[in-house]
Amino acid sequence: MHPATQEVELRVPSAWSCGHGVARWDTGCECTEGDSSWKGELHRALNNLAERGDQLFERYAGEALSDPWAARNAYLDLRNGWVTPESFWSQFGKERHLPENAALVERTRLLLEAQYYQQYSFTSCGFFFEDLDRIEPRNDIAFARRAISLYWQALGIDLQPDFLHDLQKAKSWRTHVTGADLYRQLPVVREGLLPRL
Repeated sequence: MHPATQEVELRVPSAWSCGHGVARWDTGCECTEGDSSWKGELHRALNNLAERGDQLFERYAGEALSDPWAARNAYLDLRNGWVTPESFWSQFGKERHLPENAALVERTRLLLEAQYYQQYSFTSCGFFFEDLDRIEPRNDIAFARRAISLYWQALGIDLQPDFLHDLQKAKSWRTHVTGADLYRQLPVVREGLLPRL
């Protein structure tokens, strides 16, 4: 073991890969080739989706969970099998146990899973590189679509139109495709998992 010999303070905000702070992930910087305006538009699209998703989550998951946000933060333990459903529900369920209403349990699970993918859509690498038309931003858009699909399955509420409208504003400076184009290029999912475009 090599114990620390001194204490340091990190400058906030800062980044290990760029001397320009965190601008690379937002507006671009001298290290970023091309037009980085797509980053702000993609951030806006994802933030707007997350805001709407959070409202739905809080309202509907709150019917089954005593503290939806604490449950969401602990959901990974359940998702990964580190805790049993009974243990999870005894801690976070309104009734402190797994509800007998299977439809309520399934809807709540879908909402927790939607939150998981909604958070997943904000990967650092999705905003690190120089252009929208790369695998990393495509993945973030795909994760957002999965969240949209899960909200649709849980509640029958279609978040696609507003998200596509917002994505239309994010544009690749290399290929000129938009975020909405990238969304539409994603593989078709099984019938019923998403509302029709």
